[in-house]
Amino acid sequence: MFASNTKKGRWQPAPTEKVGGEAGTSFAHDLRRTFTNVALGVCRIEKFRTDLLTGHKPRNDDVTASHYLDTSNLSWLQSEVQQVSDWIERQGRLATESEW
Repeated sequence: MFASNTKKGRWQPAPTEKVGGEAGTSFAHDLRRTFTNVALGVCRIEKFRTDLLTGHKPRNDDVTASHYLDTSNLSWLQSEVQQVSDWIERQGRLATESEW
C-alpha cells in the first residue's frame, strides 16, 4: 500500500508530499494515519499486517519475519487492502447520500 525502497524501511512520499505542501497539509502522513486507523480500529486487521501495508519492515527481533518473509511482494494482503478500501468507499457513499 505504502511501498518503501529505503534501507530503513520507511515510505518516501515525495509525490504526495508535494501535493500536500501545495494544499498546506501533510497529505501523505494523513493518508497513512487514516489507513492505519481504519485497518486497526474498524476492520480489525492485525498490527503486523497493517505495519507491512504502511511500509514498515518487520522488527529485528522477529527473526522469521525479518529474515524469511518476502516483503517485496505483499499481494497476499490484497484482501486486507480491499477491506479498508471498501469501508472508505462505503463511508463516502453514506456521506453523499446524507447530503440529499
